[in-house]
Amino acid sequence: MRVLAVGNRFFAEAHAGDKTFWLDLARRLASQGEAVHVVSVSRTAAPTTRLGEGLTMETLAAVPIYTRGGAHRDRYNPESADIRAVTNYASRSLTLPRLFRRLRQLAREWRPDVVHFMDNMGPVTGAFLRSLPVPAFVSAITYDPRSISYDLLLRQSFAGFEGVAVSSTSFRNRLGSLGVPRDRLATVPWGVDPVLPLTPQERSERRDRLGVGADDRLIFWAGFLQQTTQEDLFQALEVARQARGASPRLQFVFCLKPQHFRPSYSALESPGVRVSGDPQTFFLAREGADVFLNPVGRSRSIVAPPLTWVECMMRGIPVLTTPCGGADEVLGDGQAGEAVPPVRLPTRLRELVEDPTALDTLQRGARAWATRHYSLDGSAEAYRRLWADGIRRRAAATAAATRHPPEARA
Repeated sequence: MRVLAVGNRFFAEAHAGDKTFWLDLARRLASQGEAVHVVSVSRTAAPTTRLGEGLTMETLAAVPIYTRGGAHRDRYNPESADIRAVTNYASRSLTLPRLFRRLRQLAREWRPDVVHFMDNMGPVTGAFLRSLPVPAFVSAITYDPRSISYDLLLRQSFAGFEGVAVSSTSFRNRLGSLGVPRDRLATVPWGVDPVLPLTPQERSERRDRLGVGADDRLIFWAGFLQQTTQEDLFQALEVARQARGASPRLQFVFCLKPQHFRPSYSALESPGVRVSGDPQTFFLAREGADVFLNPVGRSRSIVAPPLTWVECMMRGIPVLTTPCGGADEVLGDGQAGEAVPPVRLPTRLRELVEDPTALDTLQRGARAWATRHYSLDGSAEAYRRLWADGIRRRAAATAAATRHPPEARA
């Protein structure tokens, strides 16, 4: 199969964000015999480069729109303004004409079997889809209603696609209730490769580098992730202060992505609570943590989950969050973590870390659950099924139209 993959800010190397999954998926598909060509939309254009056998990428320049508002206006630091400028719907909509000109050219010259949009490019996309000669698909990652028009725009964004890969069954059901054709929806979760458990020596080495003692419990937070906001960061910090006040053994590491970190965040530190924008600190904490703390204040949201949740669960780190859409599904109804009311977070965190048996059971459960439900090979196979079903559906519709053209029916 020849797959033309389209998305915002795809990178040729691992990156702080969900594009790391897409890079891994493209490499896996290519290693299994598929041909994948990526069209990345970013601030500046770049010619086609070969990333490996069967995998190429080019970058198309976006039309940047610099906005001051938006639901996540506080996410990015001033140095990362270009990211917001090319990922908002205004920029995406204005970029669509040049993007689809290039896609039509590639459809003629490279002759893909399918076009897959890794990102939701906005409600205007449907007007351009009919110009593609091959089936088009899209991934629906998060549900995060922020305005009264959100559901309407979301439904319009997925109109006209041959298939929609939805990150969770909870989100899939929501899209069905909004009127997106259910026969075109498929649950396709994130996937990562299994990670071997650390040896005691490896775990000790990583915790030593973070300044965490052998008898301490390490609690990890990362952001900003998908629906998480500054308010969620502040809430998690308050949970850390309350929990540590009752249990000094607790050590907290808050890791912000480099594009989100601001020097002012350092003022949020307190004894036993560290705030960092260093990627190496993130990697060490993700390896050596006992619990991943990540409250989600947007209770109407449906979590994908964030890719970091999957990476933590795969490493045997359970997730402690707050009630929100999809949380029970993502955490296996308590197998890989828990969703508890915000007021209960400090107490529940202390209960977990002070009960070694319960914590060990949850850590083992997180690894087993993620291995069964969030494998990279499973994601690759689910995408193949989605594309194959769409190709068959398109072929059947074309054959039916040929046998019974409109004028014949009239």
